[in-house]
Amino acid sequence: MASCGTPIPAPCASWGIDEPTRAPGRALVVLLLALAVTATAGCISISHGVMPHVDRLKSLQVGTSTTTDVLLLIGQPRGWGVARLRPELEPRDLWLYEFQTAEGSLLTGTESFEITMLVVFLRNDVYEGYLWFSSADTLRREIGLRREAQAAAPPGTTGGVP
Repeated sequence: MASCGTPIPAPCASWGIDEPTRAPGRALVVLLLALAVTATAGCISISHGVMPHVDRLKSLQVGTSTTTDVLLLIGQPRGWGVARLRPELEPRDLWLYEFQTAEGSLLTGTESFEITMLVVFLRNDVYEGYLWFSSADTLRREIGLRREAQAAAPPGTTGGVP
């Protein structure tokens, strides 16, 4: 009611819509939703690219397989370029395949990062070989283990680490 005693219609009434009602469990649903958002805040999982089919590389024949064979067996590359590995060699075409995943949580402080990269070498549309590596976490773990072994080793020794 207004101060003069005249009732003020609800905004919905002028449109022919009944007054909205509140469900008794609505507050509980909102509370649970807020709790779920808070519990997962800071968690992230990202992937980029497509995992290269490195298991199919053994089917390719150096000097015989063509770019079509590479496309059929491994798939479309994410990137490409040209490289000259030594000055006296002709430039080679490079096809790059990559897949990356990253996960982390601000709540637990955990994080991981993994990468798989495959570089395929081609010359005049003929397959010449490949180079691939995977898992940066494994490399970081290995470096950490080597540092721990070196730190624990008696002075003047390498702790069994080359």
